[in-house]
Parts: sequence; C-alpha cells; structure tokens
Amino acid sequence: MSRTQSPQTGRNYQIDLIKFILTIFVFLNHTLDFKQDMPLGKIFFTGSLGWISVHYFFIISGFLMCLSFDRKYGSAAPEHPGADTSRFIFRKFGSIAPQYYAAFVIALGSYLVTVHERISAGYLCDLSYKLIPELLLINRTGVDPIYMNLPTWYIQSMLICMIPMYYLLSRKRDMFLNVIAPLGAIISYSYIYRNGMFIDAKAADHIITSGMLRAFCGLFCGCAAYKLCEVMKKTGTDSRQRRLMTAAEVLIYLWMFIGCFTPHCDKKSHFLAMLLIPPATAVTFSGASNVGRLFSSPKLRVLNSLSLAIYFNNWPARRLVLKYLPDMSWGRSTAYMAALTVLFCAVYFIIIRVCRMIWEKQLKNLFVPAAGDREE
Repeated sequence: MSRTQSPQTGRNYQIDLIKFILTIFVFLNHTLDFKQDMPLGKIFFTGSLGWISVHYFFIISGFLMCLSFDRKYGSAAPEHPGADTSRFIFRKFGSIAPQYYAAFVIALGSYLVTVHERISAGYLCDLSYKLIPELLLINRTGVDPIYMNLPTWYIQSMLICMIPMYYLLSRKRDMFLNVIAPLGAIISYSYIYRNGMFIDAKAADHIITSGMLRAFCGLFCGCAAYKLCEVMKKTGTDSRQRRLMTAAEVLIYLWMFIGCFTPHCDKKSHFLAMLLIPPATAVTFSGASNVGRLFSSPKLRVLNSLSLAIYFNNWPARRLVLKYLPDMSWGRSTAYMAALTVLFCAVYFIIIRVCRMIWEKQLKNLFVPAAGDREE
C-alpha cells in the first residue's frame, strides 16, 4: 500500500487536503464580484484562482477513473466494454447524486427567494422546463437556459467526458494510457493556450463547449499522471531515493502553488504552471516520498465530504449576498457569504441524511430486489 494512504481505508488524505484548500480558493474566486476594497489581488492571481482549482479536480478525477478500472480489471479487458462503461458512469453518478440534488434544492430555494416578486403560476411553469437540463446533468453540453447552481458544471462535464474515455480505456488500456491520454492532454492543453488560456466554461463557440473542452483536458492530464505514477511504483526506492523524492514533491508543489496562484507572474506563466500538476499528482499517489506520512490520519477523511459541501453550496450564498447586501465591503460581504454557506451546508447534510433514511427504510426494497429474487 502507498505510504500516502491510510492503512485502514487505503484513501489518500493528502489529496483530500489539497482539494479542500483548492475548494476554499473556488469560494474566494466567487467573491470577486464583491468589488468594495477587495484585497485578493494583493495575495492571489485572481484570474486563475477558480480556473486552476477546477482543473486540478478534473485531473484527480481522471486519475481515479484509471485507478478504479485497474482495481477491477488490472491489465485485462472487460468482456463487454460498452456495458461496463455504462455501469461505471451510473455508479459514479449514484455516488454523487444525493449531494448534487440536495445542493440543487438549496440553490433553487435561494433563486426563488431572489425573484419572489416575479413568481406566478406561469413563471413557475416556464422555470420548470428550463430546469430540465440541469436535472439531467446536460447543462454544460450547451443546453443551458438557466443555472441554479453554476459550480455543478464540473460534475456534469466530468461524467459526460468520462463516457468515451472510459470506453477507450476498457477497449485498449495500453493504447489509451500510453498514446491517447498523453496526446489528448497535449492537444487540448495547447488548444486552450492558443485560444486565450483561461477560457470561460460557459463559452460555446466551438464544436463542444469550453467547459467540455476543459473537462477533456483535465481528465486526459489525470490519465497521463496515472501512467507516470505506474512507472514510479515499478521503480524500487531505497531510503536515499525516498528522501530525494520527498524533496522533489515538496519543491514541485511549492513551485506549482506559487506559479498558479500568486500575483508574481504574468498570465502565461500562471497557465504554464499547471503543467506541474500531473507530475505532482503522480508523485503523491506513487508513495515514493515521505510527505504522505504527515496525512495518514483517518480524521482527515471528513475533508472530502466537507470540500464537496462547500463547493456545492457557496453559489446560492453568493446569490443572496449580491441580491440583498450589494454595497458592503468585500470583507463583510465575504463573511456573510461564508456564514450562509455554513448554514446551507448544514441543511445540505440534513437533506442527504433524510433521503438516505427514506431510501433504506421505504424505497430500497421497491427498486432493489433481494438476493433470493435475483437468483431466481
């Protein structure tokens, strides 16, 4: 087992900590519309704060997609790759659906509060149809009449782009990891670079939307990082090599965070600093360094669910602050947004818990046949 993983669960809590930090960066990015006395520009390069954070999330998702496949099949190919792809996507969706829809309910509630003076039977009827793409997770394909919870575009794009990628991984694992993934990462990254770098996820002036393009780029980078990690794991490490890899991991992450997020570089340098994320991820997951020992406590497992809760619930909080507290300083607006986010996170966890209780006690038997029934 990798030294960066907890012996009890095998989970990489170092990655969870980084995701939590970057989730806070996404939160801060969503405060940029609070214009009064905003100090973030003195600390961060605000043009990439949320963009690079979400790019990292895509990279981790691509890495974990490959890891999930290898844990199930190893180097073998599934007998029915199309059906296996469907099962993988539905399992992935099932693991995130309670959180997605709980946050959707909260976002819808906050939206209705901000437009309460316009609410009528006709308005609600019209709104119900405009919500269908978001309910079906296809907003980011370009069918986007309205967004209740804008940050969820990451989930939508990830699931859609994983469909062809997982199928290719199932059909030709060796070709996908050694040829298609690195080539896809290079082509998509260079295309984004030549078209303005930090492109808006909502832009739709390509065959696919910019959000989908960003998803493919990040997922391909994650798959390339997985292949690099495989190579590192096959190379034995003694204590001297481990110390060297520890120093390398610390330096790569330091170089990456400075380049990506501080205001000391120009726009191109910030974008180019993202090239350090795949090798940093590969080193972390390989267990070749000692850094992971600092993050082996199972207590850190709470960061994963907490990160997702903050990511999903800060947008409706932002909406309310912009609507009802528009003229306050950046600090006070951000404090109110943080307080509302905490409140919405609490409601979010309650909704998830209640829905799971209803599922286990009332609905599961209706939709999932018992083991004896399946055998018959």
